[in-house]
Amino acid sequence: MTVFYPCLHPFFITGYRFLKVTSHLTGFLTVYLTILCVLYTQSELSIVLLLGISSCTGAAAGFISVLLRPVALVSLALQTSAMIACLILTLSSNVIGKITLTQIGCTMATIPILLVVPSLHPCACKSMVIVNTSVVSGALALTFLDVYVNRLRIITHVVSIMTLKEDQGLCVKSWALMSVWLMLALSGILFQTMFTARGVRHHHGEYRLNYCFLHAKFVLARQRRYTDM
Repeated sequence: MTVFYPCLHPFFITGYRFLKVTSHLTGFLTVYLTILCVLYTQSELSIVLLLGISSCTGAAAGFISVLLRPVALVSLALQTSAMIACLILTLSSNVIGKITLTQIGCTMATIPILLVVPSLHPCACKSMVIVNTSVVSGALALTFLDVYVNRLRIITHVVSIMTLKEDQGLCVKSWALMSVWLMLALSGILFQTMFTARGVRHHHGEYRLNYCFLHAKFVLARQRRYTDM
């Protein structure tokens, strides 16, 4: 988990200001973690091959996310959705008891819709990037603390909820760490809004791929005009 610790700085402090860096890290983390988890559970490859394949595919996904900004925005929104869904399910399991598969499915399907759609809207995109990067950075910090301080109790509890297995629940230390996540997320939102993202505006409606298509169309039209002459 030490590999993800440097991601906290660009996400937490300058998530919106340096949007290209954020886009690359978002694509990298999304694909890296997905490929690593799938290969770890479904194959018998060595740890070196697992890390190599996951890193290469993650780097390629990060490059694509920089070129296609909507991919990065959707990936970032999905990351935030997964973390908020895990938080809601954790709170629900400790308040109302055992969680059913239907409740998990409804939660995991509803929250992404509520976050992905505003993230792609030009008017709400800046606010959503600030919120999403702050939540993700806080979750990365929580994971780091859970690994080195809490002996993976929070991660184990979340996995038990998702797999419908019995668990002992969370201790006071775990709830304190989760409150740290919320405070970090709020601090990141306030810091970016008041300082690093203030006065910064990216042109979210002008994506590079669309520009390439428009430029190619213009060149073809120009060539036809000279041919007709």
